[in-house]
Amino acid sequence: MEPRFIASRSNRHVRQLRALADGKARAATGLWLVEGPEFVRESIRAGRAPVLLAMTPGSHDRHPDLAAASAEVVLLDDDLMRYVSTTRTGTGALAAVPAPSFIVNDLLASPQPLVAVLDGVQDPGNVGTVARSAEALGATGLVSGSGTADWGNPKVLRASAGALFHLPVLTVADLRATADELRAAGLQMIVAGPLGGLEPWAIEWRRPSALVLGSEAHGVSPGVAAMADEIVTIPHKGCIGSLNVAAAAAAILYEASRQRSTG
Repeated sequence: MEPRFIASRSNRHVRQLRALADGKARAATGLWLVEGPEFVRESIRAGRAPVLLAMTPGSHDRHPDLAAASAEVVLLDDDLMRYVSTTRTGTGALAAVPAPSFIVNDLLASPQPLVAVLDGVQDPGNVGTVARSAEALGATGLVSGSGTADWGNPKVLRASAGALFHLPVLTVADLRATADELRAAGLQMIVAGPLGGLEPWAIEWRRPSALVLGSEAHGVSPGVAAMADEIVTIPHKGCIGSLNVAAAAAAILYEASRQRSTG
């Protein structure tokens, strides 16, 4: 069936796609807004085909595989595509895809779990970059608590470079209770802090582990920090007091990956 061309901002599909820029709409519908042909394709590869795909006519001609994998396809002109997009320049394709649904046990399916836990990390770029590093460096899942930018935020998805389609991710209301579950499952709780902790290479990362990362401004919340088995601190040689959370996560997870790859 040929896709239908839409020219009105009041069209229900246009309203639906535009609404998904808002976290409340994402939570209510269970859908994420995925922007750009490459990210839509990554979502399809991960088994989450679009329930609704919007494309410009030119993009539809260049990427017929995306339309073939989608439940419903509509065409928008460039102006209307920019209207529904969260980027200034717009994109040739964007889609509403089913949000993932995971439980704590999904994070523990590996015999050697390594879970990254984000506590109050508000910047979407940092959250997405942590997800990208976590997927690349062998983490088995991601957990976020309240105050952290949600996984379906379009800026988070772009910064993750598609990593969020390939990792179990979980958002929880009570991060301390979830940390209790992880510890009960045998994970050591390693909390990243700016001062006074062990260097990353002094920690035994071959053990099942959860790495807890907080915001630069406030760090890990006191209730979760109190559960730490160890504090990990990246030593600094320069004048800057600390790395941002995304850079710190990459450095620590690299050491975890290095240890695990060497047996």
